[in-house]
Amino acid sequence: MNLKILSLVIIGVCILLPDVCYAFLSKDVHLLNMQNGLADNTVSAVYKDKEGFVWFGTRNGLSRYDGRRITNFERSRSYPSISNLKEVFDGVLAFVDNGVFSAFDLKKERFLSVVSSSGQGIPSRGMLQRNDSLVWVISGSELHLMKRCASKEGELRLRVQEKYTGWNNQDNLLVAITYSSDKICLIDEKGRIILLDATNLNSFRVIDLGRTGSLSVNSVLYDDGRIWISTIAHGVIYYNERTGKIKQLTYHVAPVSDRLSHTDVFGVIRLNENTLIPQHYNLTLFI
Repeated sequence: MNLKILSLVIIGVCILLPDVCYAFLSKDVHLLNMQNGLADNTVSAVYKDKEGFVWFGTRNGLSRYDGRRITNFERSRSYPSISNLKEVFDGVLAFVDNGVFSAFDLKKERFLSVVSSSGQGIPSRGMLQRNDSLVWVISGSELHLMKRCASKEGELRLRVQEKYTGWNNQDNLLVAITYSSDKICLIDEKGRIILLDATNLNSFRVIDLGRTGSLSVNSVLYDDGRIWISTIAHGVIYYNERTGKIKQLTYHVAPVSDRLSHTDVFGVIRLNENTLIPQHYNLTLFI
């Protein structure tokens, strides 16, 4: 399937460069919402799989878009809230549903029961694939390296191989994870950034952004030494690893530079070399 799709979920589109915005919106743009089949208008995650299908995590299940039509997959449980979509193993789409590691079998088109080696569910706020059999999982205040085990039909079973915790002797909950070519980036509930050497996780650096109280974090983007933390109520918090600069981008009533259209941001997507777009909610665009 050859889809000319740039996977974006943007609510109240906010692009900081007006000329780029004009060029972007002059493209072939399609609006996807509940009226034309989307499971819910609030989309908190988007992912394009290896086959070219685009998946949306919503508050009412998963939606798959093939360029022409939308297919929805609803969970049997009540009030799903799907975020952090990504493929972690071949044919397995992982996500977080209300703070629990969850998964969907892309080949058999069904949800999988994700359990630990003891048969229990796995609390998590995010995951990253390491290789075909290993996945990084943040669970509570710990970072786990988990290995895929032999599983029953309809099940994904994972066993903890290694655990990492206690950065600066603090046990704050970990709420987001991402990586660059040589580092793993974690965010904790206080908004601290923890940068780990991907080849030696005992080598790390903790960056305190000076936040007070807990921070409701949706996701983090680590992009060429720049870290973008997407939050509820606080917009986007930006940190430049090279300069140490910290900046908050959010909604303001007064017209100020770098103003966002909303205080709630689900993620930040790179559009091109010079432009990043925040994901809000209510509008999904494809070009």
